[in-house]
Amino acid sequence: MVSTQTLSVDGFNQFIRCLTNIKDVCNDADIREGILRQRTNNHTSVFEIDLRALLNDSSIALTNLKQQLEVLKIFQGQEVEITIHSPDENTIGVYQFKDQHTSIQFIAPTMEFLDNKFMNETELQTIFPESEDQLILQTEIPSISSDRIRIVSHYFNIETVVVEFNGETASILAATASKDQSAKFFEGIILDTQIEKCITNISNIAFAMDHETEIEFIMFKDPNQNVALNKFTTTLGDIDIKVYSRSQIIEIDEG
Repeated sequence: MVSTQTLSVDGFNQFIRCLTNIKDVCNDADIREGILRQRTNNHTSVFEIDLRALLNDSSIALTNLKQQLEVLKIFQGQEVEITIHSPDENTIGVYQFKDQHTSIQFIAPTMEFLDNKFMNETELQTIFPESEDQLILQTEIPSISSDRIRIVSHYFNIETVVVEFNGETASILAATASKDQSAKFFEGIILDTQIEKCITNISNIAFAMDHETEIEFIMFKDPNQNVALNKFTTTLGDIDIKVYSRSQIIEIDEG
């Protein structure tokens, strides 16, 4: 089966920006019927990127993503035609990217050997069972704040930020491993569920991604264990992006 999609200059740029969001945390990009939904390499987070506005229901799997992405960047600034020869029992799969000057072809990888395999919705719902009855908090994080979290996390050399619960409110903060430097980004976040003197260390992957609108941050409690289910939602152009993560809720030892 052969399918072809033509991406405008802006559309291809959005495609590259979306893949750039995962290149440092995923080895592969497994897009099925226009949706990328997969775990990061360290399994701390799940990306869900809805690319159907660009790719319709096309399926593409790119391996060695960091390298292939750098090659695809040569097409930025051009309209790009993507031709997908889907693999079957008789033929190998081929993905061709082409503008008016150049065409580049990738052989489709063997799906079983992908490090970051596509996750279906049922599996996602099993890992992240959202329930309004278990809602902990819901807040909007403006771009200026997510940018600051990203920059501070980089220079503090940390992979998580802390949500600190104080009864009816929560704060978001960060500190170096030695605790000699720290930053507070938010305080007074209203909680839907009162939680006394606890913290949870959430992955900062969602704050590091390229996006264009505020990040909606929703936290639920896992109904079966003392674990926070964190969901971040934002957009990049026409693309909806969601990041899911889980984090242990830990009581603060004040002794």
